[in-house]
Amino acid sequence: MYTETIPFEQDMPITYDAYKVSHYHLHCHEGVVEVLIILSGSAHVKVSFEEFDMKEGDYIVINAEDSHSIYATDSKCEVASLYFDMKSYKEPIPYLDYVLFSCESFDLVKYKNETQTLRRMIANLLLHLAKNQQSLPNQAYCENMKQAAEELLWIFVNEYDMKNYYSRNWNAGYHKTEKYYKIMQYICEHYEMKNLMDYISKNEFYSKSYITHLFKQVGASSFQDVLTYIRLYRSERLLLDSEISIVEIADRCGFSDIKYYTSNFKKWFLRTPSEYRKIYQPEIAKISLFQRMRVEDVIDKMESLIKNNTDDTPYKAAINPLSIKTKDNWIMEAPTYAVSLGYTPTGSVSEKDDHQICIRIDEKTNLQDLVSEFPAFQKQGFLPTLIIYYKDTSLHLCNDLLLCCSATFANVLASDIEIIIAYSDLRDKPNVSSLLQNSEKYNRIKLKPMLMI
Repeated sequence: MYTETIPFEQDMPITYDAYKVSHYHLHCHEGVVEVLIILSGSAHVKVSFEEFDMKEGDYIVINAEDSHSIYATDSKCEVASLYFDMKSYKEPIPYLDYVLFSCESFDLVKYKNETQTLRRMIANLLLHLAKNQQSLPNQAYCENMKQAAEELLWIFVNEYDMKNYYSRNWNAGYHKTEKYYKIMQYICEHYEMKNLMDYISKNEFYSKSYITHLFKQVGASSFQDVLTYIRLYRSERLLLDSEISIVEIADRCGFSDIKYYTSNFKKWFLRTPSEYRKIYQPEIAKISLFQRMRVEDVIDKMESLIKNNTDDTPYKAAINPLSIKTKDNWIMEAPTYAVSLGYTPTGSVSEKDDHQICIRIDEKTNLQDLVSEFPAFQKQGFLPTLIIYYKDTSLHLCNDLLLCCSATFANVLASDIEIIIAYSDLRDKPNVSSLLQNSEKYNRIKLKPMLMI
């Protein structure tokens, strides 16, 4: 069964499950936000268009209706899922249905330096839910659990919505955020409409230019990009849980024609809709292989996780069409299908399949943060190449920047990285050449000149 129901006890809007797993089939939950955490071992987890290789202590938030499956990658894999009943939180969080969570312990959470804090909160909730199974709960206990769960859910909403992922260092303020979610409500409820922005503009008395500016300001992504994502997100379920034709799915989800739908779907899911259906529909019918953990074992695992809560998680940035568009200093030099990688493909990527990702840098670039993202690029099949635009700098500043790169990369990179010095004025050629002649003083760097015309 694709849609699995999560049973909640009366007046208790959270619950959990924990099991040793070999494989859990592709499925989803309606009206439930799930937090999946690896208790021991490791697993390959698919969530909609993304795939994650997770180890002990890693956790992710899974949106309602997100397809997800788990494959253990060793014999020790144990996982726990914390479930939130969304309908119980609609009064305190009225726009909860329109939040798309982007919360992984190794991505934005790591970026915010909150990996340990959230892990402790998740583990504490799971610990108390497990202990509750060993005794009769009282009213005070139930209220404390509800309060702790709501506190965690508010953190997810305020800090780890999709808009926070693509606009990491910006707080638009309460009033603009409220307007943003009002428009998100229209998108989520009327995504199939062909002229949706016109409809919103007429009903809310916002100009289309205001809507466009609001989305860019609050979430860094454009209205059209978010709408396209929601349409694709909705179409995935129809592909997996119905036999409706691809043409009809495209029409139901608001796409103007099948070609436009197919090209956008492939950008996110790396396969055409028909290929995706052929591969993943059979995954739904697979028999899951798992064994539920004893309550005593869950309690031991949670207490150990809280006690040994360390922050040694490596940072892994996601690469998808929106993350690429919102990296303002990235310049892509790769075929469209390579730029649009949305998840880590299963299996290794051969060197001949690697594509170049060109990243513009200047004296304001945080090189330490940038180099921490290189492993994620390389795992996705991209070879990082840096570009310095000579017209934006000078011979002296360019030399200083290269020395800074050299010092930063020398201790963290095992191989040289290519840096392109790009120029468009032939009068700059002698200065660029002088940098190349002194390239031996730049460790871990291969310099390459490029005339831009």
